Amino acid sequence: MMGLISHFVYWSVFGHLNANPIDDYHLKQLFISIAQSMNQLEQRYSNRRQLFASFVMPMILLAIRVEMIVILKLNYGHFLSKK
Repeated sequence: MMGLISHFVYWSVFGHLNANPIDDYHLKQLFISIAQSMNQLEQRYSNRRQLFASFVMPMILLAIRVEMIVILKLNYGHFLSKK
């Protein structure tokens, strides 16, 4: 899921700067893949919805946020350091 989200963010934010931009169809397919991954996680915890809503999902979102910051700062440190 982390790879899908990082690709989606890259192509959504920086894609227009790339010499070979991704088309809308493939960008939508990335989004659909992310939604399917989230659905699989929800299905895994379907019998424990309270645990999923109060602990698992916030941990997933925090991990995604931290990983995206690391990925973007490592690859685009100079760009992100300017306001």
